[in-house]
Amino acid sequence: MKGYEIEVDLKCEKFYWLGTYEPAVQETMKKIIEDGWICYDIGAHIGYFSLLMTRLTGGKVFAFEPEAENFRLLKKHVEINGLSDIVMPLPLAVSSKTNSAYFEKGYSPFTGRLCKSSEVYSEDYPVRVKTITLDHFVYVRGYPEPSFVKIDVEGFEANCLEGMKRVCEEARPVVLCEIHNAEQGRGVYRILSEQGYLFFDVEKELRRLT
Repeated sequence: MKGYEIEVDLKCEKFYWLGTYEPAVQETMKKIIEDGWICYDIGAHIGYFSLLMTRLTGGKVFAFEPEAENFRLLKKHVEINGLSDIVMPLPLAVSSKTNSAYFEKGYSPFTGRLCKSSEVYSEDYPVRVKTITLDHFVYVRGYPEPSFVKIDVEGFEANCLEGMKRVCEEARPVVLCEIHNAEQGRGVYRILSEQGYLFFDVEKELRRLT
């Protein structure tokens, strides 16, 4: 990203340098996020979108990333770009419960998710990570309500939304949520539609979905 220093996996480097990393998501964020907004990056990975959020809002960014190596890089990118007063990196998985869960990492540096079983990709995984609900984070721990929430948690998006129903009801943030398949989409649709949300497709220039 122009103007920021980022350490990336060489297999993925071209996406960052060419600015082609999830371009529809980038463009949507540029259109939606307003100056001074509080942004939550759930599934922050190494912080690419967290850094973009700082450029768009100038307000506080909370970046949640449970995987140890990704979190190390996320924290490093915040520090080397002089953003420690703006971005708060958090080694937590946002979920439907404040507790702990197993986390498994995929072969790709972009993949990793909470899991319900002991299935492993490598001898080092799964590992136990701390989980938190956004409702607990905001209304028990006392952090500010979000204006914008980006969610990319590799199939556990609905699980994450279950734990932020009060946030959705009271704070009414814009939610940008990646959908990986139809089943997950139904879960996301059910939860957010119950909160009165409208749906738009970022891959189709924010066309309204019904």
